[in-house]
Amino acid sequence: MRLLLPSLTALLLVSTARAQDLTAEVAHSWTSGGEAAAVKVISDAFTARGGKWVDWSVAGFESANAAYISRLLAGDPPTAKTAVAGPEVTELIARGLMNDIDTAFHTAVPDGVVPRVVLDAITVDGKVYMAPTGMHAGSWMFYSMPVFEKAGITKAPTSWDEFFCRHGQDQGGGLGADRPGRPISAGRHRLPCRGALHHWRRGLH
Repeated sequence: MRLLLPSLTALLLVSTARAQDLTAEVAHSWTSGGEAAAVKVISDAFTARGGKWVDWSVAGFESANAAYISRLLAGDPPTAKTAVAGPEVTELIARGLMNDIDTAFHTAVPDGVVPRVVLDAITVDGKVYMAPTGMHAGSWMFYSMPVFEKAGITKAPTSWDEFFCRHGQDQGGGLGADRPGRPISAGRHRLPCRGALHHWRRGLH
């Protein structure tokens, strides 16, 4: 099985705050309800450690990134920003526009806590530049036990065969993947038992 990491969201240190001033202006696009709640957890933790969090949020990832790049080029970057690990961030690091957090990261995070695939994604030229905050992908799959139970499925699936075939038990129950209250969700595709399993596995390679 391959572990895919389509996008890793992380915080990057753009400018260094003065030692006596623990104020950090943080640029991000996390403006929806759940995203704002996530930002609050991070900002509350920063504040509890004596810091002052200054929020600089712009709705929409592309809009926020464009606004950030404008400030960066103008020589007025925020202290940190959220970003998706990848070539764009690597290029900014190569141009000397990002500060590493290697010492702070390894002091605060014990070895082995962050999975190697994540650690590799936030490390450039042997130094950690990003603090991971989450992962995003278009291939997540979810199931709902309450909805499964309505279809007479009382045990959570423990294999791909069970996952797909238990869904197949719900024929005619009004809880198909293309109906409201569906027991599983995988994009816009209904997932019957055998054929879809083969197709889905092929799509993972």
